[in-house]
Amino acid sequence: MRCHFILCCLLLPLWCVAVQPYTPKMADPLLEPWRWRYEESLEGLSALCMDEAKDGTLWFGNVDSIASYDGVTVDTFPFDEDLLSTITRRAGAPWASALVVLPDDSLLVLIDQSLVLRKKGSWSVVIQDVGSSRFEGQLHVATDGAIWLLVSDNLWRINSDLASCSKVMSAGNHTDFLSFCLDHSGDGWVVEKTGVLSSRLVHLPIKGGRLEHEVEWVEY
Repeated sequence: MRCHFILCCLLLPLWCVAVQPYTPKMADPLLEPWRWRYEESLEGLSALCMDEAKDGTLWFGNVDSIASYDGVTVDTFPFDEDLLSTITRRAGAPWASALVVLPDDSLLVLIDQSLVLRKKGSWSVVIQDVGSSRFEGQLHVATDGAIWLLVSDNLWRINSDLASCSKVMSAGNHTDFLSFCLDHSGDGWVVEKTGVLSSRLVHLPIKGGRLEHEVEWVEY
């Protein structure tokens, strides 16, 4: 009887553990090593930005060029010298700090301080001077086809046909725009640097493709 009691005492903890519900731990598939590979063919591009076309081709904006990669071949397209002679240039080699592939497979590229279009191998200027741009340049295509461009001191909206554009927001004195995105409802969100260690998040309601008046903005 005593042995039976001792055996029950020994097994009781095991029974308690056994009745605990099992919750499987799912590994993050993006962290699986087999999903990552080093593409030697892309080495040396000096890429600063990228986007993906509908057919899966990757486009890169680089220092002095743009490039496409279909998974096998890299094709590099240096900036057109005639184009560079007409746009705002800073000292040193020009770079593409933002790039987006449009639905018709043409490319919008922010080269230094100018927004340019590459369509069927030809270059044209969309906005001559967008304002100060460094690595903060971002391009987003909205669901209505409009293109939103953020640089360090300005937020632009360009019509889907690229025929007209407007500057919808400018940074204040001693501030810089850091990031911009569109949410699922089509509203905009801007992160603005307001000090060395401080920033603000601003919600920009967009109705019918147009930015609501500033009194409707919400700051976080």
